Amino acid sequence: MKSLKFYKILSVVLLALNIGTISFFLLTKPPHPPKPGEHQISNEIGLDGEAKKKVDALEVKHHKDKRALMKRDFKLHQQLYKELSDTSAAEELITKINGNREELETMTFGFFSEVAKNCNTEQRKKLDEMINHSLRMITNHPPKKR
Repeated sequence: MKSLKFYKILSVVLLALNIGTISFFLLTKPPHPPKPGEHQISNEIGLDGEAKKKVDALEVKHHKDKRALMKRDFKLHQQLYKELSDTSAAEELITKINGNREELETMTFGFFSEVAKNCNTEQRKKLDEMINHSLRMITNHPPKKR
């Protein structure tokens, strides 16, 4: 009789835990990352007025151009790995890939340079921190310990 009572209590406790766990997952969804074009750097660094409009327009153009370059990079890489046996074609494709990469890096640097021109000292610090954080994420380097 005692074991039956024990199993009933255990069943109720497990049922309550399951309901609690499921409701936790359903009610607390993590935020979704921003879609391309939604992420506005001007909001993060605190721009307003004409500078905000200018930077928002720059950002939209930058993302559009970057997507085109990334798509071209993907196609060039596909072509490269189709040419595994032809080294002369591979060398030409590697040159094109490097040129595309250089264009992407130059465009990104130009974008952040234009954004920096629209910042005051405090906003520039925030921009620098954001760029530093992004570089560390891209290169897989942990943040410096203070």
